[in-house]
Amino acid sequence: MNPIQFIFTADDYGPIPFVNEGILHHVRQGSINSVQVLPNMETDELEESLFHLWQAVPVGKTLDLGVHLTLTSGRPLYKREEGEAEVKKAWKQMVEKGYDGHYYFRAYTRFYVKYMHPSNEGERESYQKAISSEFELQKTALLNAVARVNALQGEERLVVTSVSNHQNILTTSHDLFNRYTDVVTVDLAIRSPKMAPKSSGSLYYGAVLPVLGRNDYREYNRTMRKLYRHFSKNSYYDGEEGVTLKTPSFIDVRFYNSLGSVAKGNVSPRKIRGRKLKFRNMVEHAYHVYERAEADPDHPTPLTVETVFHLGKLTTPFTSYSALSMKKYPGVTHKYFDNRLVEFHALDQVRKEGRFDEVFNQLVSWKNCSSIVYKKE
Repeated sequence: MNPIQFIFTADDYGPIPFVNEGILHHVRQGSINSVQVLPNMETDELEESLFHLWQAVPVGKTLDLGVHLTLTSGRPLYKREEGEAEVKKAWKQMVEKGYDGHYYFRAYTRFYVKYMHPSNEGERESYQKAISSEFELQKTALLNAVARVNALQGEERLVVTSVSNHQNILTTSHDLFNRYTDVVTVDLAIRSPKMAPKSSGSLYYGAVLPVLGRNDYREYNRTMRKLYRHFSKNSYYDGEEGVTLKTPSFIDVRFYNSLGSVAKGNVSPRKIRGRKLKFRNMVEHAYHVYERAEADPDHPTPLTVETVFHLGKLTTPFTSYSALSMKKYPGVTHKYFDNRLVEFHALDQVRKEGRFDEVFNQLVSWKNCSSIVYKKE
């Protein structure tokens, strides 16, 4: 068995055709073996998008799917059937009215963290109930939709094996993280809260989020940075016993560590070459980590690394995709679209050049993940 196993994941599948086309292409090509699905769509739209994904999977193979839990994009499922007034009543400052009169989650840059402050005890319980209920509804929505699509097509090609979180918002506080991990069952693995390169996580949690959330409590920002530092050391400083997760050893985000770009629909060969170099560095980094960890008796064997890709492919004029994302599914913003095009073309070239066939041919399921103990420090 190869001592290093890779899971190649594409995030954000479902509501945006531009993103879906990029992911479908790479599923057909065999460049990725895992897709994280945003599940808080309308039922018929979710099932239609999954049908296209089912068609893209080669005959005789299966594709791992993940529940990409979100509190920062799309519409809440919790209370949706009871009407918009009940949605607003349940979610309060976590939602705002969209272009069509429905309430949508606010963007992660405006996520309402103040509900966790001790002075908001009554409010906290209300939000905690809404968040936990929302996560269960999102998980159930994807499981049911996948079951229906597989049954209608007469073959199981889509398998839900993991849980992840959109924009890493659920790894920024104890309360959110505990509700995130509560969704996991014996059949589901969870995205690792441990990030590589470490500098990307330090920048995101230490600079980007605190600046974007500058109106929130400073103590939350300190907790967020402290939590990330503990995750990077496989420790967890909340609770009595720590936490045990079935998870990859870490998630490598270097393929997508840019902060965004203006959406023009243009990519340069120089940017594609740079992203291909990051792919090579990602593979080399995994082998370096394994070599350093071999002497550690607590190190799980083999090492399992998830690499996340954010993909997009143009099939119609670029402006139509940008407008759609901003209106129908706010939170997957247009400024990242050029980066998605760069990733799409870079991964396409890497796959076609054949230099990493051994890696692509040995991608493993989330079912192969070991259990990792995040000890209380």
